[in-house]
Amino acid sequence: MTTKKFDVCSINEEIKDYFDLFVCASSFEERCLTIPKQLSNNPIKKVFVVEHELASAHVKQNTAILLECLSQDVSVISFDFKDPTVLVKQLMNGINSIQGDGLSVLIDVTAFTHENLLIVINYLYHNNRIRSIKCVYLNAKEYCPGLEVKKKWLSIGARKPHSVYGLAGVLLPSKKTHLIVIVGYEYHRAISVISNIEPSSLTLIHGLEDYVLTEKDKEANSFFEGLVSDMAFNYSQIDHKQIPCNDPLGTAKELISMYNTYSDKNIIIVPMNSKMSTLGVFLSVKENDNICVSYAPAVMYNETNYSIPGKECYIFDLKDN
Repeated sequence: MTTKKFDVCSINEEIKDYFDLFVCASSFEERCLTIPKQLSNNPIKKVFVVEHELASAHVKQNTAILLECLSQDVSVISFDFKDPTVLVKQLMNGINSIQGDGLSVLIDVTAFTHENLLIVINYLYHNNRIRSIKCVYLNAKEYCPGLEVKKKWLSIGARKPHSVYGLAGVLLPSKKTHLIVIVGYEYHRAISVISNIEPSSLTLIHGLEDYVLTEKDKEANSFFEGLVSDMAFNYSQIDHKQIPCNDPLGTAKELISMYNTYSDKNIIIVPMNSKMSTLGVFLSVKENDNICVSYAPAVMYNETNYSIPGKECYIFDLKDN
């Protein structure tokens, strides 16, 4: 389980394998198009494009581009954040339509929401017909380009947090709750999560500056984590940790160590940083029923100025039997 970094222009040199299935997500971000366009000539048997059933016109436009550039057998899989079983059922039906066992899967994790990514990889990982899963990710050159760090915003508002389907864990009423938040740019959502869950104790995590994925504003993670810490003034003591956000396995090891520290409490973890660190969250909980993964969907995203695509691509073997 190693992570490899390379220039996105050389992706076809790095990914030469035949895949039975390629899964990607349509988004308002231009980044959702980069990797699929690069892979358009790869020998892939079937493609799933994941899209919100109430997607905006901007997202629909990008979906159309994806369908055009991916000339293989392509299906659009719709989801509704209010009913995650819809996504799982469509995944199941899509997988069942592929003949054979020992299937190989490639997932472009770049444009998924954290929740949908966790639902998708959890289902695929535990599907006995799937032999291997590779995850590929394109970084962002900059988030909310053109604004200084303290004025950057990716979303507004947060809906009530809920457990991620399939990763709800087991929370005992007799135990106190420890909340772990992996903070990114969306510090208002992080504060909302803390206020809604009201844990008895709290850990805030941000990415190590030498391991961040964004090319610009590498100090942004620590800056926004500091804002969350300042606003969580009800907690007399907050644990502060750092993780390598570009390394899923390294992230998983750090998180498992934290879980052991708070084994006498219910543990809820909320991933709000990079998708690579969210893969690390999955690795840390995939066989652990004592941990609950939670998520709070945004009310509105900054669709017009969210990010600029970067040039650094990462690939990670999530499953390889």
